[in-house]
Amino acid sequence: MSDAKDALVEARAKLRQLAARALARKEALEEELARFEAKKKTLAADLRTIDSAGRDDLRAEASTIGGEIDARIDALATGIAAAEQQRREALDELSETERSGRDLERLELRAAIDAGGDPHAPSPVERALENVRSHIADLEARAELERDLAGPETRDRARIDRELSELEARAQLEALKAKKKPRAPEPTEEPKDDSETPAGRPKRTM
Repeated sequence: MSDAKDALVEARAKLRQLAARALARKEALEEELARFEAKKKTLAADLRTIDSAGRDDLRAEASTIGGEIDARIDALATGIAAAEQQRREALDELSETERSGRDLERLELRAAIDAGGDPHAPSPVERALENVRSHIADLEARAELERDLAGPETRDRARIDRELSELEARAQLEALKAKKKPRAPEPTEEPKDDSETPAGRPKRTM
Protein backbone atom coordinates (compact mmCIF):
# COMPACT_ATOMS: atom_id res chain seq x y z
CA MET A 1 0.00 0.00 0.00
CA SER A 2 2.91 2.32 0.66
CA ASP A 3 3.96 2.24 -3.01
CA ALA A 4 0.42 3.04 -4.13
CA LYS A 5 0.19 5.94 -1.70
CA ASP A 6 3.52 7.31 -2.93
CA ALA A 7 2.32 7.04 -6.51
CA LEU A 8 -0.86 8.95 -5.69
CA VAL A 9 1.10 11.66 -3.91
CA GLU A 10 3.33 12.04 -6.96
CA ALA A 11 0.31 12.12 -9.27
CA ARG A 12 -1.35 14.85 -7.21
CA ALA A 13 1.82 16.95 -7.32
CA LYS A 14 1.99 16.66 -11.12
CA LEU A 15 -1.68 17.52 -11.52
CA ARG A 16 -1.36 20.60 -9.34
CA GLN A 17 1.62 21.67 -11.41
CA LEU A 18 -0.28 21.12 -14.67
CA ALA A 19 -3.26 23.09 -13.38
CA ALA A 20 -0.98 25.95 -12.31
CA ARG A 21 0.77 26.01 -15.69
CA ALA A 22 -2.55 26.03 -17.54
CA LEU A 23 -3.75 28.95 -15.41
CA ALA A 24 -0.51 30.87 -16.00
CA ARG A 25 -0.79 30.31 -19.76
CA LYS A 26 -4.43 31.41 -19.74
CA GLU A 27 -3.55 34.63 -17.91
CA ALA A 28 -0.64 35.31 -20.28
CA LEU A 29 -2.90 34.81 -23.31
CA GLU A 30 -5.54 37.10 -21.80
CA GLU A 31 -2.92 39.83 -21.40
CA GLU A 32 -1.79 39.37 -24.99
CA LEU A 33 -5.41 39.45 -26.17
CA ALA A 34 -5.86 42.81 -24.44
CA ARG A 35 -2.73 44.11 -26.20
CA PHE A 36 -3.97 43.01 -29.63
CA GLU A 37 -7.40 44.53 -29.02
CA ALA A 38 -5.59 47.79 -28.22
CA LYS A 39 -3.61 47.42 -31.46
CA LYS A 40 -6.89 47.04 -33.34
CA LYS A 41 -8.11 50.37 -31.92
CA THR A 42 -4.81 52.02 -32.87
CA LEU A 43 -5.14 50.69 -36.41
CA ALA A 44 -8.68 52.07 -36.66
CA ALA A 45 -7.37 55.53 -35.75
CA ASP A 46 -4.56 55.21 -38.31
CA LEU A 47 -7.10 54.24 -40.97
CA ARG A 48 -9.05 57.45 -40.37
CA THR A 49 -5.87 59.46 -40.87
CA ILE A 50 -4.96 57.48 -43.99
CA ASP A 51 -8.44 57.93 -45.47
CA SER A 52 -8.26 61.67 -44.84
CA ALA A 53 -4.95 61.78 -46.72
CA GLY A 54 -6.37 59.73 -49.60
CA ARG A 55 -3.51 57.20 -49.45
CA ASP A 56 -5.01 54.08 -51.02
CA ASP A 57 -1.62 52.33 -50.90
CA LEU A 58 -1.43 52.74 -47.12
CA ARG A 59 -5.05 51.65 -46.75
CA ALA A 60 -4.30 48.37 -48.52
CA GLU A 61 -1.34 47.81 -46.21
CA ALA A 62 -3.47 48.63 -43.17
CA SER A 63 -6.14 46.18 -44.31
CA THR A 64 -3.54 43.41 -44.49
CA ILE A 65 -2.28 44.18 -40.98
CA GLY A 66 -5.86 44.37 -39.75
CA GLY A 67 -6.54 40.88 -41.09
CA GLU A 68 -3.48 39.55 -39.26
CA ILE A 69 -4.57 41.22 -36.02
CA ASP A 70 -8.07 39.73 -36.31
CA ALA A 71 -6.60 36.27 -36.96
CA ARG A 72 -4.34 36.63 -33.92
CA ILE A 73 -7.26 37.70 -31.74
CA ASP A 74 -9.22 34.62 -32.83
CA ALA A 75 -6.23 32.36 -32.14
CA LEU A 76 -5.75 33.89 -28.69
CA ALA A 77 -9.41 33.37 -27.81
CA THR A 78 -9.08 29.72 -28.86
CA GLY A 79 -5.90 29.35 -26.80
CA ILE A 80 -7.55 30.85 -23.73
CA ALA A 81 -10.44 28.40 -24.00
CA ALA A 82 -8.02 25.47 -24.42
CA ALA A 83 -5.94 26.53 -21.41
CA GLU A 84 -9.04 26.82 -19.26
CA GLN A 85 -10.17 23.36 -20.36
CA GLN A 86 -6.76 21.89 -19.48
CA ARG A 87 -6.87 23.57 -16.07
CA ARG A 88 -10.32 22.16 -15.35
CA GLU A 89 -9.33 18.69 -16.51
CA ALA A 90 -6.26 18.73 -14.27
CA LEU A 91 -8.37 19.83 -11.29
CA ASP A 92 -10.98 17.18 -12.05
CA GLU A 93 -8.29 14.52 -12.25
CA LEU A 94 -6.82 15.83 -9.00
CA SER A 95 -10.20 15.36 -7.33
CA GLU A 96 -10.30 11.85 -8.75
CA THR A 97 -6.91 10.98 -7.27
CA GLU A 98 -8.06 12.28 -3.89
CA ARG A 99 -11.08 10.00 -4.08
CA SER A 100 -8.78 7.15 -5.09
CA GLY A 101 -6.66 7.83 -2.03
CA ARG A 102 -9.70 7.51 0.20
CA ASP A 103 -10.65 4.26 -1.56
CA LEU A 104 -7.13 2.87 -1.48
CA GLU A 105 -7.74 0.56 1.44
CA ARG A 106 -10.85 -0.80 -0.24
CA LEU A 107 -8.94 -1.39 -3.47
CA GLU A 108 -6.13 -3.12 -1.60
CA LEU A 109 -8.65 -5.37 0.10
CA ARG A 110 -10.21 -6.20 -3.22
CA ALA A 111 -6.76 -6.93 -4.63
CA ALA A 112 -6.18 -9.37 -1.79
CA ILE A 113 -9.50 -11.07 -2.50
CA ASP A 114 -8.69 -11.30 -6.21
CA ALA A 115 -5.24 -12.70 -5.52
CA GLY A 116 -6.47 -16.22 -6.22
CA GLY A 117 -7.26 -15.27 -9.81
CA ASP A 118 -4.93 -14.57 -12.70
CA PRO A 119 -1.56 -13.65 -11.15
CA HIS A 120 -0.66 -11.62 -14.27
CA ALA A 121 -3.85 -9.54 -14.23
CA PRO A 122 -3.40 -5.97 -12.92
CA SER A 123 -4.88 -5.28 -9.51
CA PRO A 124 -7.61 -2.64 -9.00
CA VAL A 125 -4.98 -0.36 -7.49
CA GLU A 126 -2.72 -0.77 -10.49
CA ARG A 127 -5.59 -0.12 -12.88
CA ALA A 128 -6.59 3.03 -10.99
CA LEU A 129 -3.02 4.32 -10.96
CA GLU A 130 -2.55 3.50 -14.64
CA ASN A 131 -5.68 5.45 -15.46
CA VAL A 132 -4.36 8.45 -13.56
CA ARG A 133 -0.94 8.20 -15.21
CA SER A 134 -2.56 8.04 -18.65
CA HIS A 135 -4.55 11.20 -18.01
CA ILE A 136 -1.47 12.98 -16.69
CA ALA A 137 0.53 11.96 -19.76
CA ASP A 138 -2.21 13.33 -22.01
CA LEU A 139 -2.30 16.64 -20.16
CA GLU A 140 1.49 16.92 -20.26
CA ALA A 141 1.56 16.22 -24.00
CA ARG A 142 -1.00 18.92 -24.69
CA ALA A 143 0.86 21.39 -22.49
CA GLU A 144 4.10 20.59 -24.34
CA LEU A 145 2.35 21.21 -27.67
CA GLU A 146 1.18 24.59 -26.44
CA ARG A 147 4.76 25.48 -25.47
CA ASP A 148 6.03 24.42 -28.91
CA LEU A 149 3.47 26.68 -30.56
CA ALA A 150 4.54 29.64 -28.42
CA GLY A 151 7.71 30.18 -30.50
CA PRO A 152 5.96 31.01 -33.81
CA GLU A 153 3.35 33.02 -31.88
CA THR A 154 6.08 35.21 -30.41
CA ARG A 155 7.64 35.78 -33.83
CA ASP A 156 4.25 36.66 -35.36
CA ARG A 157 3.55 39.11 -32.54
CA ALA A 158 6.92 40.82 -33.04
CA ARG A 159 6.36 41.10 -36.80
CA ILE A 160 2.86 42.53 -36.42
CA ASP A 161 4.16 45.01 -33.82
CA ARG A 162 6.86 46.14 -36.23
CA GLU A 163 4.49 46.50 -39.19
CA LEU A 164 1.92 48.37 -37.14
CA SER A 165 4.55 50.76 -35.74
CA GLU A 166 5.81 51.52 -39.25
CA LEU A 167 2.27 52.12 -40.50
CA GLU A 168 1.47 54.36 -37.54
CA ALA A 169 4.59 56.45 -38.20
CA ARG A 170 3.62 56.89 -41.85
CA ALA A 171 0.06 57.80 -40.91
CA GLN A 172 1.36 60.43 -38.48
CA LEU A 173 3.58 61.81 -41.24
CA GLU A 174 0.54 62.15 -43.50
CA ALA A 175 -1.30 63.97 -40.72
CA LEU A 176 1.61 66.42 -40.33
CA LYS A 177 1.68 67.02 -44.08
CA ALA A 178 -2.03 67.77 -44.03
CA LYS A 179 -1.54 70.33 -41.24
CA LYS A 180 1.32 72.09 -43.07
CA LYS A 181 -0.48 72.18 -46.40
CA PRO A 182 -1.45 75.85 -47.15
CA ARG A 183 -5.15 76.50 -47.25
CA ALA A 184 -6.63 77.91 -50.44
CA PRO A 185 -7.54 81.62 -50.08
CA GLU A 186 -11.22 82.29 -49.74
CA PRO A 187 -12.78 84.26 -52.62
CA THR A 188 -13.33 87.95 -51.85
CA GLU A 189 -16.16 90.13 -53.12
CA GLU A 190 -15.27 93.17 -55.23
CA PRO A 191 -16.25 96.49 -53.58
CA LYS A 192 -19.35 98.12 -54.99
CA ASP A 193 -19.00 101.39 -56.92
CA ASP A 194 -21.19 103.92 -55.14
CA SER A 195 -21.13 106.13 -58.25
CA GLU A 196 -23.31 103.69 -60.09
CA THR A 197 -26.99 104.50 -60.06
CA PRO A 198 -29.94 102.37 -60.95
CA ALA A 199 -30.63 102.19 -64.67
CA GLY A 200 -32.90 104.93 -65.99
CA ARG A 201 -32.31 107.34 -63.10
CA PRO A 202 -30.01 110.32 -63.94
CA LYS A 203 -27.36 111.40 -61.52
CA ARG A 204 -28.18 114.50 -59.50
CA THR A 205 -25.99 117.50 -60.23
CA MET A 206 -25.48 120.71 -58.33
